[in-house]
Amino acid sequence: MAESTNRGIPLVAPVRRAVMTLSAVILVLADYWLVFTKTPRLLPLAVISIGVLAVIYLVSSRNAVSLGLTLKPVRGYSYWVRAALAIGLGVAAFATISSILLGLVGVRLPPIAVPPGLLWQMFVTTCLLTPVIEEVAYRLILCNAAEGILGTWGTIALSGVAFAALHVFSANIGPDNLIAGLVLAWAFLRSRSIVIPIAMHALGNLAVLLWQLGTWYWFFGRGV
Repeated sequence: MAESTNRGIPLVAPVRRAVMTLSAVILVLADYWLVFTKTPRLLPLAVISIGVLAVIYLVSSRNAVSLGLTLKPVRGYSYWVRAALAIGLGVAAFATISSILLGLVGVRLPPIAVPPGLLWQMFVTTCLLTPVIEEVAYRLILCNAAEGILGTWGTIALSGVAFAALHVFSANIGPDNLIAGLVLAWAFLRSRSIVIPIAMHALGNLAVLLWQLGTWYWFFGRGV
């Protein structure tokens, strides 16, 4: 018997889950294809994400707030400010310890530097556009599609692995990407607001960008 709903198209639960899951899989595979083919991905991914999100909204009996399209996170902003600070310190400590351990075994990672002339362009791309588009795709869409099938922790694992695989395919290999994917999925499901993972993603990318700018000055900018 079809479920009655005030929003969307009334569908039996298995059909609704199948449509949501298929839409999310198509989105992720399309993003991987864009990376594999070295196609500029942000604009196509944004367009595909809007279409997939419209499908998920139409077939879902949940309203926009339940999907995470809300500015009011569960537990309030003060909790998430503290959580973001704690997580940021944890990730920074992990990255520092990992670098030290890799250095002790003779592994030297090449420094990634951003020259000042590219700072504004990189800021717009990595701190504004990328967090919004990727969080809509890998948290708002993927997590909503997977949660009814995999549960909370299974969804967090799937989102984290899918996010880490994306960075592997784009030659941005690092355990921090897996950790970031897991943390951002957890933050989305716990806050029930897409604003929280977008903000955390943006702040994380900003910290990395500033580090890369500092790296440029350290290695290349002396005496400039």
